[in-house]
Amino acid sequence: MKRPDDGFSIGVPAAWNEDPESARSVRALWTAMAPTRPTPAWVYVFKKTRSTVPAEVAAARLNIERYGGTDFTQSAATVAGRDGLRLDFLFPNRDSNATVPMAHDVEFFVPNGRDVLILAVGQNTPQPGFVEQVVASLRVRELALP
Repeated sequence: MKRPDDGFSIGVPAAWNEDPESARSVRALWTAMAPTRPTPAWVYVFKKTRSTVPAEVAAARLNIERYGGTDFTQSAATVAGRDGLRLDFLFPNRDSNATVPMAHDVEFFVPNGRDVLILAVGQNTPQPGFVEQVVASLRVRELALP
């Protein structure tokens, strides 16, 4: 999926559906969902302007905790050739058809100029290698510093 106007491209399985309504509801640049119900996996991309990775990780963690997120693990990560941070956590499943109470989520925070791109990948039941496959497909266009 190429999003040149938003400065990134990303690969998700061909059968997945873009979901502009979900993206708008959470103020994401883009989102895609697996096509089955309950939704077994999803990807969101956010952009936070004029911010830093540490500031966005702190804000995300507060927001996630506010809505019931638990079991946080934070680590360094390289995404699209850039040093960033990875935040793993469990989050209450809001899909009424879900078969598990907590989804497994991972958010990657990547600097891009004075902005931060956030790649969020979630799964009800983690599939080995899936997160790594999505992350490896992310390409980010360098934004010039003003």
